[in-house]
Amino acid sequence: MRGRRWFPPLMAAILGLVVAHAAVGQELPVLDPLHVRLITQEVSGDAAYEHIRHDSHFHRPRGGSDGLWKVAEYYEQKAREYGLADVQLIKQAANSRPWNARFADLWIVEPEPQRLASTLQSALHLADYSRSTDVTAELVDVGAGTPADFEDVDVAGKVVLTYGSLFSVMRRAVGEHGAAGVIWFPSPFGGQSAYPDQLRWSRIPSDGADGFEPTFAFGLSLRQGLELRDRLAGTAEPVRVRA
Repeated sequence: MRGRRWFPPLMAAILGLVVAHAAVGQELPVLDPLHVRLITQEVSGDAAYEHIRHDSHFHRPRGGSDGLWKVAEYYEQKAREYGLADVQLIKQAANSRPWNARFADLWIVEPEPQRLASTLQSALHLADYSRSTDVTAELVDVGAGTPADFEDVDVAGKVVLTYGSLFSVMRRAVGEHGAAGVIWFPSPFGGQSAYPDQLRWSRIPSDGADGFEPTFAFGLSLRQGLELRDRLAGTAEPVRVRA
C-alpha cells in the first residue's frame, strides 16, 4: 500500500520528462526564427481547404477523365496566380481507358417508385467504368456474393444486391450467371457502421476478358443497402428496379 503514495508522482514526473523531450524533438532548427515566422505567416489552412473544396466538385477517375483535367487546369491557373515561373500543364498518354459518366439514375419502379441513387446526388453512386445501359429488371439479394450464395438462385437478366467484393460479384453474377448488373453497398461486417451514410468510391473492371464483359454497378451507403435488403426480405412481391 505504501507504494501507491509515490508511484503516481513518479510516473507523472517521468511522463513530464518524456513530453518535454518530445516537444523539444519537434523543433527542427533548419531555418532561423525570422524565416520560420515569415513562412508560417504565408501558410493558410483556409486556402488549403478551399483548394480541396474545389477538387471535391469533380469526380476524377484515372485515364484522363474530364474531372481530372478540370482539377489539373485549376492548379495550373493557381500556380501562375501565385507567381511561379515556367508553369506548364504537361499531357501524357494514359495506360488506362478514359471514362466519363454523363448521367446515371437508379429507381425502384415496382411496387412503388422510389429513387435509390443518382449522379445528380453524387458521382460516387455510379461505379467507375460502368457501361451505358437502360434496363428494368427484378432485384435479387445475393448477400456476400460467394459461390454458395448463387446456388439455386436464378439471377439471369436480373440485378443483384450485394455487399461482397464488387469485382468478384460482377464476374460471378454477370459473367457466370447472366445477371444484368449489380447494386453494391459496404459490408456490414467491415467496420463501416461508424459511417452509415458514407458513399465509397468504387469501380468495376475497365476491360473484359475471356468472353466476360462487365456491365454496370451502382453504389449505396451502408444504411441504404441494409434498408433495401430488409425490404427484399420482408416481401414476397418482386421488387423491380430501373438502371
